[in-house]
Amino acid sequence: MRRLGIVAVGLSLVVGLVVYPGGPVQAQPVASIGLPPPRGTVQLYSGCNNIALTFPDGTASQTVVQAVTPGGVVEAMWRHNAAQNRFEGFSPAAPQASDLLTVNLWDAVWLCVEGTPPTAPTVPPSVPTVPTVPPTAAPTSTSVQPTAAPTSTPVQPPTPTAVPTTTPGTFGDGKFVIGQDIGPGTYRAANPSQGCYWERLSGFSGEFGDIIANNFTAAPDVVTIAPSDVGFSSEGCGTWTANLSPITTSPTAPFGEGKFIVGTDIAPGTWRNTGSSGGCYWERLSGFGGTFGDIIANNFSSSIEVVTIAPGDAGFESSGCGTWTKIG
Repeated sequence: MRRLGIVAVGLSLVVGLVVYPGGPVQAQPVASIGLPPPRGTVQLYSGCNNIALTFPDGTASQTVVQAVTPGGVVEAMWRHNAAQNRFEGFSPAAPQASDLLTVNLWDAVWLCVEGTPPTAPTVPPSVPTVPTVPPTAAPTSTSVQPTAAPTSTPVQPPTPTAVPTTTPGTFGDGKFVIGQDIGPGTYRAANPSQGCYWERLSGFSGEFGDIIANNFTAAPDVVTIAPSDVGFSSEGCGTWTANLSPITTSPTAPFGEGKFIVGTDIAPGTWRNTGSSGGCYWERLSGFGGTFGDIIANNFSSSIEVVTIAPGDAGFESSGCGTWTKIG
């Protein structure tokens, strides 16, 4: 589970926003990166692009940079370290000052590139040739006999076609328009693949500012898409469904990693985990929007944890904590 935040580190993270006179301009890609299957080629835009990598664990950051075409356009690559709440960065111009030297499969990174999109060549307008038409003789006037005015026949207006209403249902990976492809609501991905990355979107420009909230996880997840959201994007998450029935055997039964609905999947009360040696992170949630405002309380620990989930909590999420068992 990784969340994006901006924290000052040794290398600077800069997200550029260019405003053009005369109104908005459709962004054009300036580069591309060739990722191993199943991703393939991904277009990159000027600025910082949020992508999920499919390189094997332990791949050198320089290898990722070399996969970008054209060469020399990558300024930096960033990965958020949720455990330390900071960004790790790699700069091709200063590898000795970088602390992100390798990446792993399904790492969510920011790949920052510079460049100018290609412009379409200017084509001079062609001047059409106007053919010379010889004058024709004026038509001879003929007498036209008046006819009776046609009888007016009333025309029945067409029957209006009902517009189908989009309702929450089931959908898979991809990018969707809210209100057209899928409806707002709360959805669950109960069986994501090795790496599930999703974004709630306020637009489709591909820019950082379009991301309302996002998450990267390999465990069950729940997200609430608001009616004001413009789009939703998901990759590696499997099937999303509006069916929020329990995914645990009992609300008081032990449970593992992932995001769970309080009162449905797990019961309020006091819970203890079995192990935190690799780093245990948990959150009590007031909602499933994926924003920092949804976090009631959280903690990161390398020792055994005990947490009390309140009846008013909407959800609970944990990663690297082993199994939680109810003790009160």
